[in-house]
Amino acid sequence: ASYRFIRRLGPVVHDKAATALAARAAERVFGAGRVRHAFPPSTAGDDFSVFSARVPGAYGWIGNGPARAGALHHNGRYDFNDAAIEPGARYWLAVVEEALKPAGIDD
Repeated sequence: ASYRFIRRLGPVVHDKAATALAARAAERVFGAGRVRHAFPPSTAGDDFSVFSARVPGAYGWIGNGPARAGALHHNGRYDFNDAAIEPGARYWLAVVEEALKPAGIDD
């Protein structure tokens, strides 16, 4: 047998300004002590690299709690933690608010 790998997706490259904006929003919602800024390399970006090659962006995770019976997302037994919806919505609202802040003006 022979195998030929064709790389179709590049790595996710985080835009510095988008990353800072996302971190500020996360710290506002969850508290600075609960926001992690460094992670080991991961393959979890899927096709996000295609998007971020065209529009500056930053990939991040909002915790959903531990997997039940080892069933992570993309698993037929996965059970989404509904308690993550409200903090997730508050985070995305904070992202929009941070993005719409006039330069140099604080709340």
